[in-house]
Amino acid sequence: MMMAPDDHTISLSTGDFQVAPGSELTQCMYLPLPSDSDVAVYRFEAHMRPGSHHFNFYYIPPGVATPTQGLGDCNEKLRIFLAGSQWQDLDETLPNGMAIKIPRNSWVVLESHFVNATNMEGTGGVDVTLHTIDPQNVVNWVGVYFNVMNGIHVPAASSAVLAGRCPAYSDTNVFLLTSHMHHFGQQFDINLFDGNGVTPLYTSTDWEHPKILDLSSQQIAIAAGQGFEWKCHYYNDRAVDLYGGDSAVNNEMCIMAAFYWPAAPGLPYCFADATVSQ
Repeated sequence: MMMAPDDHTISLSTGDFQVAPGSELTQCMYLPLPSDSDVAVYRFEAHMRPGSHHFNFYYIPPGVATPTQGLGDCNEKLRIFLAGSQWQDLDETLPNGMAIKIPRNSWVVLESHFVNATNMEGTGGVDVTLHTIDPQNVVNWVGVYFNVMNGIHVPAASSAVLAGRCPAYSDTNVFLLTSHMHHFGQQFDINLFDGNGVTPLYTSTDWEHPKILDLSSQQIAIAAGQGFEWKCHYYNDRAVDLYGGDSAVNNEMCIMAAFYWPAAPGLPYCFADATVSQ
């Protein structure tokens, strides 16, 4: 692992929070960015308590209304995705010379989702370490696509493949792909589409520990008119219909993330309504 000569770390934590037996709980730790200047993050470490469903790391841009500092319900209106994981331990380093920018005067958000399926009180939480370098030493700034599928619906006792499509920024290069869905998910696909058809890029069949596909040595060059198609294959074995939502027990999600460079201006989110696919 390459270590930048001016590497230093920022340590953040939600601390422990208690989760009642047979329940799930999502908590957010809100903190002002502990820096008077832009922060260039080239490596993320996250360590979750056993039993955590997922962790996400965001920032709230400068000038946006911020919530109360500290741990509580996740209720702010705008946050920008930086990193996340369903693995208990995450340690990801960006390609040499690259970093993700957290602007000065931002707030950071540590989101921890814990599912306690036991009959005893559980403990949630996550500890995060950001490895940073001097922004003047960054060769290429990294952006993150965060494509979210809306309108998920799978009838009771049935299977369905739902798809979404969003455009991609031309003249950029994708070097990492990953995904997020819940326990009704059987398979997650990410494809590149254009006027000539569809090119498969990514498949993961483990909803609980989705694949993190490192393409650093074979980056995907995005041309004009191209975009991402992502598909979730669901099996609803219940007697009631399945809908999209936040609950890891009763709802589903279908979200793809793609890390790319150079970063494009604007929000990294694209929302697409689900369409039934084969």
